[in-house]
Amino acid sequence: MMFLSSIPKTITPGETFTFSLHVRHHPTSQLLTTVLIEVIGIEHTMADNWSTSTPSSRMFSCLNTVCSVDKTISTEEEEIPLSIQIPTMIYDSSKLVYCTLPPTVGSSLQIGNPTKGVCVQYFLQVRAPIGTGLAQQEITILPNETGFNIDRFVDISGNSLNRQYSTTTRLHDGLFGNINKGTVSLSGEIISGAQGEASFNLNFLYAPPLPFSVSFKIYQTHYSSHQGMGQILDATKVTQMRRIKAQTEDVLGFIWEAKTGVLSFPYTLDNDCVPNFVGVTTAVSYLFEVCLKFSCGSVKLSVPLVLGEVSSAPPAYH
Repeated sequence: MMFLSSIPKTITPGETFTFSLHVRHHPTSQLLTTVLIEVIGIEHTMADNWSTSTPSSRMFSCLNTVCSVDKTISTEEEEIPLSIQIPTMIYDSSKLVYCTLPPTVGSSLQIGNPTKGVCVQYFLQVRAPIGTGLAQQEITILPNETGFNIDRFVDISGNSLNRQYSTTTRLHDGLFGNINKGTVSLSGEIISGAQGEASFNLNFLYAPPLPFSVSFKIYQTHYSSHQGMGQILDATKVTQMRRIKAQTEDVLGFIWEAKTGVLSFPYTLDNDCVPNFVGVTTAVSYLFEVCLKFSCGSVKLSVPLVLGEVSSAPPAYH
């Protein structure tokens, strides 16, 4: 039997911390020479703030190391002190930096029904090769600030996370003989930069394209919590949220490629807005909302907007 103790309440990447591994009730005395220590991160996301959408989960590896212990394990409990350093960066197999480590966001009790759309958890795992099992405990990683870039985030295999946000809307029935002909599907990915080209996948199910107009809104959201941004998803914590409409614009020059189902148009954020960031008690994120208006209804889709340079852009937690 194995379990962990003396883990710090919060852990800062780049700093070394100590904890204890307890091993007991082994039927025969054996020499434990090494243990495998892993720190695994799991990100849960819910689209469109996001209680009605299907959650997606991504796993990534922060640390995988072997530590020497040289302890004889018997029926008596042995306490083994261990120390590790959580890295500040996540690397791929070629040792290229993909992103800095994101902070813990949310509580494990809130994964089933997150209130702000994203949850990042970390687990400390210790394995022993002599068959005494696995010890695991959730840990809280809270850097003072982070350069986590949501576009360059990778999973445990090094693959990039290409999130898709989508909505399907049924337009008013009276315009169509068949109710299914009034269904429109709209999807898109995270948008990066204060200006650029916004692209969305637009499909009309069982019907030819209909005339429509396009507009978009950009919202800036401020979060504040004296209890720490790491608990932003926990409904029991006091978190203030203030959303500002940064820009509203009708799009006159959009391009609609019916054959490929791609809708694209240029956008420019007029305001001199700060980049996305997550600090100890404050955070700022952006939301890009596109609206398609038809004579028989409208379709809206919201996707995160990330402002900042690729090499140092902080996270878009919404």
